[in-house]
Amino acid sequence: MAERNVPITLTAPDVQRVLRAVLDRDGGEALDILEKVVKPQVERALAPSHCRPAFELAEGQSVIGPPPPGPPTGKDPRDA
Repeated sequence: MAERNVPITLTAPDVQRVLRAVLDRDGGEALDILEKVVKPQVERALAPSHCRPAFELAEGQSVIGPPPPGPPTGKDPRDA
């Protein structure tokens, strides 16, 4: 289970639907809102991402990849 907060954005019509479902005590409408509005946002927020900012990389990792094998030459062959 996720151990982080997930922001949910509701449009004005979504807010109206939520309030109407609560006031009417309409469980079917509330479930519909959860399935069609909230669930997709939660799934997107919790989906694994391969893109991470450099400050989240483990020590020794590089944004452009690992260093080339072999002894250090003082020059990076990727700069060629």
